[in-house]
Amino acid sequence: MSDPTITNNDLGSVIYKNAEHEDALLTFAGAGTVLEGTLLARKDVDDAVVAAADAGNTGDGTVTSAAVLGGADIPAAGAWNLECTVAKAVAGTPVADGGNTGDGTVTGFATSATGAPAAVGTYTLECTDATTNDTRVMGSVTADVGNTGDGTVTEEAISATGAPAKIGTYTVECVEAILNSGRFKLVDPDGVEIVSNILIPAGAGNNVVYTGAGLTFKVTDGATDFAVGDKFTFPITGVHGGIFKLTGPGDELIANDITLPGTASGSIAYTGAGITFTVNDGATDFAVGDKFTLPLTGGEFDVFKLEDPNGAVVANDLQLTPGDGAATTFVLAGLTFIVTDGATDFVVGDKFSLTVAANGKMVPFAVDGKGGAQVPKAVATYAITATGAGDVASRVMVSGDVRKERLIIDADGDGSNITASMLDQLRAARILAISVTELNDLDNQ
Repeated sequence: MSDPTITNNDLGSVIYKNAEHEDALLTFAGAGTVLEGTLLARKDVDDAVVAAADAGNTGDGTVTSAAVLGGADIPAAGAWNLECTVAKAVAGTPVADGGNTGDGTVTGFATSATGAPAAVGTYTLECTDATTNDTRVMGSVTADVGNTGDGTVTEEAISATGAPAKIGTYTVECVEAILNSGRFKLVDPDGVEIVSNILIPAGAGNNVVYTGAGLTFKVTDGATDFAVGDKFTFPITGVHGGIFKLTGPGDELIANDITLPGTASGSIAYTGAGITFTVNDGATDFAVGDKFTLPLTGGEFDVFKLEDPNGAVVANDLQLTPGDGAATTFVLAGLTFIVTDGATDFVVGDKFSLTVAANGKMVPFAVDGKGGAQVPKAVATYAITATGAGDVASRVMVSGDVRKERLIIDADGDGSNITASMLDQLRAARILAISVTELNDLDNQ
């Protein structure tokens, strides 16, 4: 098809000069005519988007109402990937290991409403030290069967200040025999001598109170004096303490400092990694290796990512509205679609393809168009008529200079609503709109 004969002096034509045309298919929604001077746009992609669930999906949720939006974003043609990356879980009942020594419990296990969602799987809570933050207790004092003296060593208290006494057996031993007295040393559970000058004041029945190393005890003279080597032993134990570590479904360490307060019936609440629970001390203390399993099964609050046809991540935080049958509408990257949760929950890896079909045909420019119809890139330089819906072969101007006053928007045949932004978009497509005033100025140069 040849171009119409146009000269610079033909003021009735939209073309001013330097016109370049290309053969095109112009799409019509029905019978009608595109007038000369109508702004045209290239329809890059179809309005409808085909959504399809992956054959391997576990969840039976759906994606519906997928479509291309209007506005600045024009989605790339091809298959977009919508994939579940997090299946925020439903907390089950914590289970105590059958070999546990302590009879404490874990309660209040649930998913946390704040922070990143928890991964589905089994979490493990394990006691790694039974003495951390515990309360130290001094047991009964035992006099050595070979003692000469009949004096005593008795508990006064466990010191509430300073470093706690070591766990294990302490020894109080006479190192100097003195009439109605005696000098003693204190040795800790590791065999380290703590003090060697615990001296009973002279006098029958007198005593001395020692405080140090986290404990307090009293040595009392008896009717028969102490002899060198007389000794007493007593145990120090820890109660109500314990520190725990938490590992996730992949055995990754989440926390290693979950510590009981060291009081009878004490408890510690933990929140992190998308879960929350409380560890409770029992009548029998925890021991190293005591553990609980905390199961999380697939549930609500699923999170999806969207990737474009080239595999680039467009968004990785698309969170569904919780609840069976709940629908969530997403609008991004020039697309809109609705994800509806099904009776069977999504799991990580469930996916949908959102196929955007390429178009490439010309359509009349529309301010509220979509898929490229909202971006003017060409001009009709003669009337193009269709007798019904479909495509009409035509030639359209894709480069050159045009008369600004002759440009129109096909919807109303009026050029008064053509904006500077539209003219800028034409200029970006190599079409320069020149007004009569500008033409006169050029002609007079």
